[in-house]
Amino acid sequence: MLQNPERGIALVVDDEPTNRQMMHMMLTNLGYETYTAENGQIAVDTFQQHRVDLVFMDLMMPVMDGKEATRQIKALSDERFVPVIFLSASNDLDELSKCIAAGGDDFLNKPCHPTVLKSKIRAMERIRDLHNKVHDLYQEVSDLHGVMSADERLAEKIFNQVVLADNIHIPGLEHFQRSPETFSGDVLLSASRPNGDVLLLLGDLTGHGLSAAIGALPMAEVFRTMTLKGHAEEEILKEINSKLYNLLPTDRFVSMALITLFHNKQVATVWNAGLPDIYLIDGNNKIKQTIKSVHPPLGVMRQLMSQPVPEVLMTEIGDRLLGYTDGLTEANNLSHEEYGEQRLCETIEHAFPGEPVFSQIMHDFDQFREGVAPRDDISILEIPSNTVVQVSHIPLPEPTRNATYVPRNNWRWQMELFAANLGHTDPIPMAM
Repeated sequence: MLQNPERGIALVVDDEPTNRQMMHMMLTNLGYETYTAENGQIAVDTFQQHRVDLVFMDLMMPVMDGKEATRQIKALSDERFVPVIFLSASNDLDELSKCIAAGGDDFLNKPCHPTVLKSKIRAMERIRDLHNKVHDLYQEVSDLHGVMSADERLAEKIFNQVVLADNIHIPGLEHFQRSPETFSGDVLLSASRPNGDVLLLLGDLTGHGLSAAIGALPMAEVFRTMTLKGHAEEEILKEINSKLYNLLPTDRFVSMALITLFHNKQVATVWNAGLPDIYLIDGNNKIKQTIKSVHPPLGVMRQLMSQPVPEVLMTEIGDRLLGYTDGLTEANNLSHEEYGEQRLCETIEHAFPGEPVFSQIMHDFDQFREGVAPRDDISILEIPSNTVVQVSHIPLPEPTRNATYVPRNNWRWQMELFAANLGHTDPIPMAM
């Protein structure tokens, strides 16, 4: 046997000693370390003992025939491609097709000519090398996918803690979100002003997955910080636009709607920038008012096109606001039909009076899509227009009981505003 075979290890399986000896000689001359077996069972045992690269298999043998031996060898090969070439003096096409079905890769007629053998081996080596390259590439992709999946799970945990965990509890809020990937490019943010006003931001960031969700981080930071300080909607929108424009690439932006529910008032405002229509629905599930987009998505331009003027909604008990992202209306069924705004409006109008329209939309949507997975992120939001949240006040620290004298700090804080200033400046956020 060759100590260092140039081309690998070959296995010759034939019950005729003359055939085994002839094949052994030719394969050795071609650079193969060659083992022989007189029947299929010995061939399987030999295959388990050595890392065989190429098998030449006789068809009819005692103990175990070539077809069964091939089946077992292919099963033992696992993901490795080991060509099996059948040696046969028969031209029976039905028998040869059974050999292929058993796992055979090619045929050689007995007796085998050295030139033909050499050509067959070269062809099998090319197929083997191609298979190995594909397998190695698949393994690299699989390993990379595993790393990416782990990174996404970690990023999802951080994202949920940073972006979503600080959302306030809003009684009666219904929210559904579905994404084709781990991360959703849709986001719902909520916060309350010190006076109890509730602000909600429904956003649809460009793209899908992690790359889209990254844009929610600066947006959430601006939204919550400014809302908690009591800033007006116009200032919040301007700052979000500026932050996204400066931080994100030019092809990244957010379609969004800012909803304000005023504390102890039957009034709400909505400013829609790039989202589909938002609906004000009464207690009988009739659409009272439609709020259309009045501005391009944020992050596209350095400055907003004009001073944001939210649309004012005069609401009554039982009214609800319904918002959604375009993944809902653009979702397809098996017939490649889109769900569409018309079907959505019909579902709203035909919903049972007095019952939440949210669940009826979801039921109709799931029936429509017929099991087809969404291609885009989907978000649906329904919220009562008269919702009230408990405003959390930060308790003052307990007065010190230390009798040690502390000298008075020699400082003071002062703000002086005139009528002209008050026309365009809100002093409350500045003082907080």
